[in-house]
Amino acid sequence: MKGRKSDFYIQNIKNKLKLFANKPAYIGFYLNRLVKYNSLTSFPLIIVSYPKSGRTWLQKMLIEVVRLNLGIEDQISDISNLSLHTSIPKILSTHAGSSWEEIVLTDEDIKVNDWKKYAHAKNIFLMRDPRDVLVSQYYHIIHRTGYRTFDKNYLISNKNVGLLKIINFMNKWKAFSKENSDTILEVSYEEMKLNPNESLSKICTFWNIPISNESIIDQAVKNCSLDNMRKAESDTSKSPWSHTSQKNNKNSFQSRKGIIGEYKDFFSSPEIKLINQMIHENLHESFNYHEPS
Repeated sequence: MKGRKSDFYIQNIKNKLKLFANKPAYIGFYLNRLVKYNSLTSFPLIIVSYPKSGRTWLQKMLIEVVRLNLGIEDQISDISNLSLHTSIPKILSTHAGSSWEEIVLTDEDIKVNDWKKYAHAKNIFLMRDPRDVLVSQYYHIIHRTGYRTFDKNYLISNKNVGLLKIINFMNKWKAFSKENSDTILEVSYEEMKLNPNESLSKICTFWNIPISNESIIDQAVKNCSLDNMRKAESDTSKSPWSHTSQKNNKNSFQSRKGIIGEYKDFFSSPEIKLINQMIHENLHESFNYHEPS
């Protein structure tokens, strides 16, 4: 598979038809999702991230904070449903047009300034080292979107899922953040991984999510450990993303490995040199990803 727009669209259609044939209930899930993504102004709180940047983990931790704080016993699978159980404003989590599983935008298309759609909200910009995003994206493509092969060298240069698309997306949101510092909070996957309690507390403060005591943050982080998130992935999940058919293959999970610097064991030295050069030449200098981690 060469990663052309047509390749992604054809495979996406095949995947949806197969999913709906096996689990018709997911048709409603996607229709509801389509409505949400076309009504951004109804969400005063928004998480924005490029795919494979830790969005699922962050959502799960925020859900747990609210659930534990209010003593909600029901499991909540979608962060946008929190407002059904609490007085917390509606939250939307989006890839802001960067996913290859919806409308496929190229590395040039993703540059288009669409900030006005998010200007009304208090946004979380979740970022991750683009080198590790490439690795996680690769495994997602070959294990979770139906492709059998995808050359990792071609992955670096691909216009639809390659490094420049990730960089351009990050640069766009960095610029938005600089111009709207009062309405956007930058959070990196790396700081969230190294200091999850602190990162989670910072986000809750920014969004005015009440926390009765610090033990709730600690428990939410523990409940959302990588092992627990993998255990939660099953064919009975209400979300089509939270399951895997390859229980013995860690790379097939939505919650995969969560490793910082995995790219160093995935790419060869010449590939890393090329990637680092592209980052140095194109990624905004204020990011902390210009040197090997």
